[in-house]
Amino acid sequence: MKKLTRNQKITIVGIIITAIIGLLSFVFKEQGGNGNSVYNVSSQDQGGGVTAGVVNIGEIPLQPRRISDELKKSLQETKKINKLKCIYVENRQSKESLQFASEINNFLKGEGIESIFYSGTMFMLNTDINPSKEGVIIQDESHADKSNDCVYIFILAQLDR
Repeated sequence: MKKLTRNQKITIVGIIITAIIGLLSFVFKEQGGNGNSVYNVSSQDQGGGVTAGVVNIGEIPLQPRRISDELKKSLQETKKINKLKCIYVENRQSKESLQFASEINNFLKGEGIESIFYSGTMFMLNTDINPSKEGVIIQDESHADKSNDCVYIFILAQLDR
């Protein structure tokens, strides 16, 4: 049997450690873990062979959204429409979505634009409208009886944007 070199041994140990961490991640998810843990594996002092550098296992949280200048302009333009601005959040369980909706609500109030922040069930009136890069849809909706006339501001769940 051929004797393994130092580099081959290090590579095998790295593979075993990665497999163990993957297995632990699976076990924690099966036992009700939140699945948001990130495990970092670093290789150091490795000579030759393929060096992984850093291996991340698990979900890396997405960065919180911020209001872009483009979105600010779109929100400011709603001031011309003399209707209440109604803000709805797609994912009420997402702290990030709620924080972003709150930031939009505060921006509108700072601009002197009357708005109401709903965290209730979101409904889409017109599905032909494309969201902004931040995942926001602004839609003017009129009703025959003038009840619930709003400019709707829908905050979609954060995706990998």
